[in-house]
Amino acid sequence: MSLTRRQLFGTGAGVGAGLLLAACGSSPSGAPASATPVPSGSGSVAAGPVRGGVLRVGALGKASSITRDPHGVQVNESDYLILALVHDALTVPGASPNVAPRLASAWEPSDDLKRWRFTIAEGATFHDGTPVTAEDVVWSLRRLRATPAGATRLPGIEAGGIRADGRDAVTLTSAYPNSEVPLLLRLT
Repeated sequence: MSLTRRQLFGTGAGVGAGLLLAACGSSPSGAPASATPVPSGSGSVAAGPVRGGVLRVGALGKASSITRDPHGVQVNESDYLILALVHDALTVPGASPNVAPRLASAWEPSDDLKRWRFTIAEGATFHDGTPVTAEDVVWSLRRLRATPAGATRLPGIEAGGIRADGRDAVTLTSAYPNSEVPLLLRLT
């Protein structure tokens, strides 16, 4: 039997994907993850997520160069994947349009495209259940702006131009008209 290189790579990718799915679908005891009993507060046993579990992610890259700082420099896609599982951005890549809401449920520009108002999604919380506020987002974006790459990741927007607008909205003011602010906030 003769295989082309394309067929060989396709078969290898299929086998690898199958192994990955098999590894993700079982618990350490060998039982399917969905069948793992979880005690509910009423004394009965229910199937569901386990609080405080361990997340294992197989990722490429050198351990010495891995960073878990969402505002640091990520050297490969695996770092972005892991950060996306732990941190949330205001917007994320979308199909059409190319920006989709995430932590921000909506955004609206001023007529001159210098000021953008982002509304925080209702019910957004941290891992401990604490609500995410506009002040939290302002702190995070100002921290990003203070990094060495901050000027290129948020061009035209100084730290003073990032402000809370009530409890559930953030306003970003640019030094010049910028129609790409929602795009710039993807993965930040």
